[in-house]
Amino acid sequence: MSYQWFPATQKNNFTTIHVLYNCSSIILKLKSPPNSLKIEYKDVAGSTLVEYERNEKTVEDIFFNVLIDDLKLLVKNQKSCLLSLVVKSNNYFDVDEGYNESRLDPVISRIIDCLAASLREREQKLKIYLVVLETVDIRQAATILNLLDLSALKFIEIAFGHREGSVEISGILEVIQEWTNGRKNLELHFWLYDLSAENLDVIEKILLRSTSFYRIEVYYKSCGTNLKNYFKLPFQELNQSVFKNITFMFKVEDPESTVQEPPIENKESFLVLENPLIMKNVLEYLECFEIQRLLKTSYGIRDCVDQLKPCPRISKYSISLESDRSVQTTITLNSGRYKKVRYEKYRDWDGNCGVHCGKKYMEGENLWAVVGNDFNLVMKNQNDRIEELVLDFSFPHSFRENSRRPSLEYREISELTLEFLSVLELPFTSREPLKVKKLIIGSVEQRDVIRVLPYLCNLEILDIRYPYKKVIEKLLEVDELSMLSQWKNANELIVNTIQISTPIQEMGIVHSARVDILIPSISSDEIFYLKTVSALDDGLTTTFPS
Repeated sequence: MSYQWFPATQKNNFTTIHVLYNCSSIILKLKSPPNSLKIEYKDVAGSTLVEYERNEKTVEDIFFNVLIDDLKLLVKNQKSCLLSLVVKSNNYFDVDEGYNESRLDPVISRIIDCLAASLREREQKLKIYLVVLETVDIRQAATILNLLDLSALKFIEIAFGHREGSVEISGILEVIQEWTNGRKNLELHFWLYDLSAENLDVIEKILLRSTSFYRIEVYYKSCGTNLKNYFKLPFQELNQSVFKNITFMFKVEDPESTVQEPPIENKESFLVLENPLIMKNVLEYLECFEIQRLLKTSYGIRDCVDQLKPCPRISKYSISLESDRSVQTTITLNSGRYKKVRYEKYRDWDGNCGVHCGKKYMEGENLWAVVGNDFNLVMKNQNDRIEELVLDFSFPHSFRENSRRPSLEYREISELTLEFLSVLELPFTSREPLKVKKLIIGSVEQRDVIRVLPYLCNLEILDIRYPYKKVIEKLLEVDELSMLSQWKNANELIVNTIQISTPIQEMGIVHSARVDILIPSISSDEIFYLKTVSALDDGLTTTFPS
């Protein structure tokens, strides 16, 4: 159906295939860098409305049957290794509203049956790096996993978080045994409604193969067993939203974490790359991720690369403070490739604290300092202008009232944000101003923006957003911001989700081509002022709170 709309060069070379379902629609998300595609299949009185970009078409069939026609072609024709395959509910795991098992089970079963049939028809097993499956039962999940090339698979998530009661998971053990055979650095997640005694026994059996994993996570809503007395291996307990979480982390040696000196027989080839003239030509074709790996090849190559200071060719850098214990960053390159990195505080059974990031455990380290240091390492040689810098201080996990961890007050959130920006200010001050086209910053405090804005240049768009899901009675002042050259020189100013308290005459907005702001009210003097400012003309949009 919509498969015919895809560009010919992308039809067999997607990097992600995500199928997000609910009772009345399915969203198909595809990525083929630098492009992202989204197709929605909506139930309209028994027919299906298919929407893709500006295209739409009505098909006289059930919505999940229409999706299946496209999914068959996608899976059958995919040639390259997928970064991720996701089949799950379009609800967050902490939201059960709209999840109706009796209505959804036929939808899920049709999608899984189609996926399994398409995988069987392939000449070679499909290689996938990450798989997320939210199915009716463990048999369906095991069927899909058995049809994949497990040699490429690094991450499996199996979810039954919306299904009330206990879903038996012992059927996954054979798959896990084959998957872990002789392999290292794997990650496994389970989302369960009830953590039953039977499922605890399955998890304990999986833990016997712990040398293959660096991380195993189990999310659950209820459990009648004292877990600290049940498991022999140490674990962390976290609480996210309505789910409880136990995490087993294993200190697996990461071959990329340190510089690896080459074997004697490869010394000559490595010495060639230590020549700055040769290395300079090589670096012309590399981006951030390859450069970081190159730095760990040998000390001689690292010295050579450090001397040449190659630009990592970053397009977007995003930092999201999720709670006082976790941060997620996303780095997107000019080529469209991207990497997400999660940093988390941890405390082991001996009371030792530190930061966990990927396969690394940094004992005694401060969370903010680790994130700031990594930002500096990645961005220190970025001389080209990046398209977008995103600083999101929303702390979504800290505002959740139904979490077992106490919800933080706004005062505490504000102090944590200021602490983080004090750390981030150090890499900014140690380099030339960072060239940024668009800054998106989520904060209601003028001081937070002032901590960042002076260290940027070539800024065209400044977008200040209200970051919180919880309502905070706070107005944004911009009297000091308006004095900064970055504010004055921005072509576009967007502050349309936070009310600005500063009078319009003092906002310094006359230099911008487009201004979109939210203000609590407007006086006759301000209206007269705007009429006399010819530079803005039709480029000003003012919004009033409803």
